[in-house]
Amino acid sequence: MWKLTTFILALLVCLSFARADLNLQEEELQDDGDYLDQQTYDNPLGKPLGDSLFDCGSPSDLLKISSVTLSPDPPSKGQKLRIQGSGVFTDVVGEGSYAVVSVKYGRIRILQMKFDTCKEIKQIDKECPLGPGPQSIDAEVDLPKEIPPGKYTAHAQVYTKDGRQVACVNGLIQF
Repeated sequence: MWKLTTFILALLVCLSFARADLNLQEEELQDDGDYLDQQTYDNPLGKPLGDSLFDCGSPSDLLKISSVTLSPDPPSKGQKLRIQGSGVFTDVVGEGSYAVVSVKYGRIRILQMKFDTCKEIKQIDKECPLGPGPQSIDAEVDLPKEIPPGKYTAHAQVYTKDGRQVACVNGLIQF
């Protein structure tokens, strides 16, 4: 269930999305501090992309997110979540790109993982390399009804093989 939530946010970053039955390979990561302290916008979560998602990227990001729409927003447990998004890649993002995702339940970090973005976007019939140029998604996923009530924050950053930031998205959802 946590994988689904983090995976949704991470792939929104790279404007691709996967089905709920993905088998992600988890990898332990070093704690690099609280991401909320690293933001550059007036809103500590970033530039709003709706009620639940925020663009925490920088002007040098390789993906300029144009729009992201969640329906419903905020998401509801036990319901379908539709994600529509668009953006423009300013450079090629190819093999070796990866996403680093962290999820907190309240103030407690419950998950941190890293995964290969090119491997995962194949689940929605997209292929690497992505860009340069426009990219869009329109996907649905079933959210489990067993999601425990509470406040969840997620932070997802996508990087190229050589460490350039592709995009950054924060999520804040209350179930």
